[in-house]
Amino acid sequence: MTKKDVIKLLEQIATYMELKGENTFKISAYRKA
Repeated sequence: MTKKDVIKLLEQIATYMELKGENTFKISAYRKA
């Protein structure tokens, strides 16, 4: 797994969390990681 793969995965997790209505601070943390 490359660095780009990890970035893409974290971005997808943040998007799913956003759609699910999760805490915005959690979403922001995933995007900044």
